[in-house]
Amino acid sequence: TDDNTPKINGTGTAGETIRIYKDGSFVDEVTVQPDGSWTYTPTTALPEGEHVYTASSVDDVGNESARTAPFSITVDRTSPDDITNFIGTDDVGLVTGTIVNNSTIDDATPTFSGEVNAAEVAMDSTVTVIIRDENDNIIQTITGVALTAGANPGDPATWSTDPSPALGNGSYKVTAKVVDKAGNESNETTSLNFDIDTATPGAPSIVSVIDDVPAVAGGPDETIAHEGITNDDRPTITGTGPKNATIRIYDGDPANGGTKLFETTS
Repeated sequence: TDDNTPKINGTGTAGETIRIYKDGSFVDEVTVQPDGSWTYTPTTALPEGEHVYTASSVDDVGNESARTAPFSITVDRTSPDDITNFIGTDDVGLVTGTIVNNSTIDDATPTFSGEVNAAEVAMDSTVTVIIRDENDNIIQTITGVALTAGANPGDPATWSTDPSPALGNGSYKVTAKVVDKAGNESNETTSLNFDIDTATPGAPSIVSVIDDVPAVAGGPDETIAHEGITNDDRPTITGTGPKNATIRIYDGDPANGGTKLFETTS
């Protein structure tokens, strides 16, 4: 636990005195309430480490019962190491890879991942990912993300997770932190900021392909017909598209291995 003044509860006979022992030594006593319950809270904060409690009951003439079975707790208030190499990955659409801070992506379920120092963080710790909107409102919290040990001694532990449900179009700020078994938390990572835009833009159209290498010197430019033949290895391609959109020109269908030749802006 990360609570150094934990509340200890028990039951007994109403009105009897309960004696509390820590690590074999008497520390305090409390009275059993009319409903048969009693509660003890340490008056001095416990140091980090293991502490073993027992209790006994004392009747009104001073007879003391046998002590309870030991109840052990470990106080841990040390924060785990921070996450390193925190990234987001867009693996949807034509543009994929590591998300650049303050960029726009088309992946509504980007993958978030990172590393932690396995020598300093217990493997039963987990990662919490916090997704906020542009106004810093928390819209999704992913908890309990497990750590995976490195392949070799000394390798960092890794983790990864995706949002669920998928994120809608908008602006996001994402951070992550380690939470250990006692509930101690590391610092949150630096925020990864990005916009999601999954709206499909209007389709562009090719209006003309111009051959400006005339067969006869000084001759006019010629429009190349669909499936036509040309001696111009750099024909001028013109077309239309949505305002301010990036237009990509491909040799072949990109869905079937076509090669991107270049891109321009409409």
